[in-house]
Amino acid sequence: MGRLLFVDDNIRSLDGHYFELATLLCEGANRLGHNTEVATHTSFRGSEEQTIRWSGMFTGQRMLPWSLGVDGRSRVGRDLDGQPIGGTRLQNLAQSIRDRFAPADRRPKILIKQWASALAQWLIQQSTTPDDTLVINTGDDFQLLALARALTTVGTNAPGNIQNAPGSVHVIFHFAIQQDNTPLDRLTQLGEQVNRALSEISQNSNLAATTIHLHATTEPLARQLQEAGVTVNAVPYPTRHRAPTRIENKTDRLNILLGGLPRREKGTKSISTFLSSIYEPHLLTHRYRVSLQLPLRKWKRIVPQNLHDDCHLRGMNTNILTPESPTQPLNVITTVLGTSQYQDWLDTAELGLFLYEPQRYVARCSGVMLELMMRGIPVLVPDRCWLAEQLRGAGPDGTIGYAYRSLDEIPDLLSTIADDYEQLRLRAHGYAQTISNRHHPAQTLLAMGIEPALQSIKAA
Repeated sequence: MGRLLFVDDNIRSLDGHYFELATLLCEGANRLGHNTEVATHTSFRGSEEQTIRWSGMFTGQRMLPWSLGVDGRSRVGRDLDGQPIGGTRLQNLAQSIRDRFAPADRRPKILIKQWASALAQWLIQQSTTPDDTLVINTGDDFQLLALARALTTVGTNAPGNIQNAPGSVHVIFHFAIQQDNTPLDRLTQLGEQVNRALSEISQNSNLAATTIHLHATTEPLARQLQEAGVTVNAVPYPTRHRAPTRIENKTDRLNILLGGLPRREKGTKSISTFLSSIYEPHLLTHRYRVSLQLPLRKWKRIVPQNLHDDCHLRGMNTNILTPESPTQPLNVITTVLGTSQYQDWLDTAELGLFLYEPQRYVARCSGVMLELMMRGIPVLVPDRCWLAEQLRGAGPDGTIGYAYRSLDEIPDLLSTIADDYEQLRLRAHGYAQTISNRHHPAQTLLAMGIEPALQSIKAA
């Protein structure tokens, strides 16, 4: 029986998006009867309590910063050595000069070489065969160049040649590749770069038994990639199963939860405006409290100064899971939460609020939103993006939450939500099982075309 071999060198600790994704994919694979192993960065040290087998193979910096997508700094396409070739002669020269100004360990040529070498070495160590399946958990156009280089190395130079090449390779795209101001030629070059990597693999006779499958975690992202000339398959983003939380009669303040550490695209700059706008109508009147994560060294810069006395800080030595505090309406968690703690914290939510930048989430999914919807928690999200599409998948605005077009609308929407909270929560609770079934990790793998190892095994 072949194995499922997962790769994500972004994993550096026992927390965060990348760790959670790898864990969920392994759980889904185990549900389908597959043996698994995960190759990660060498800095990662798995817990002895983890049942997953981790291999620390990668030593380089993250690959995403050199993508042609929204989060990358490349401006032209590259070849398998990282050499700029996609633009005009002048554009390629300009990119080469910019590359040289990057620190030595972050230069594209070095990153591709290191990543490809580490993956090839791991596949050889694993004695990979055509019966095995390789999954790149967090892929992008730049990383595909390194993948092509690694597979070519394994298929041509490894002992035994083709026996160390997996039979199928799946690459999952998560991050947006364009937004409103993305130049058309950049999108075109991204597509050419992806197809260049795929062509290198398909033309290698020693990789004839290896097939490449590309996936996107949202329908809009799949459409973006298809517009760039890349053939992809949309799959549901995997989410940790959590039974809907109990509905109780609320007599005290509703707990608004902003899940996850904020980043620029997740609305860090909007937190201050939001808190100031709801302070008098909702926090002072004890209608709502707010629970959020902020780094200890930054919280005073993010929360308005006049609200500092209203913050109850919760670190490692305080009770993170109890939303109430004696008097303060703002509960600020200043410590990194492990997976179990984080999930328990999400259980305290009574309303999920997302201050995300909609232009960055037009095609990008939010795992936190899915986790709250699975719990039957109403949500308040920005309009004109993927989050609003998921909200309206349950029905029109007001079915399980609302979409706002500007921060100015949030105070009034919170009033509407408070007045109708009991019915809103009942509808969200009823929709939770739909989300749970759709986004079970086993369903993600099945949507990718990865079948159960045994016919008697079924998905969720």
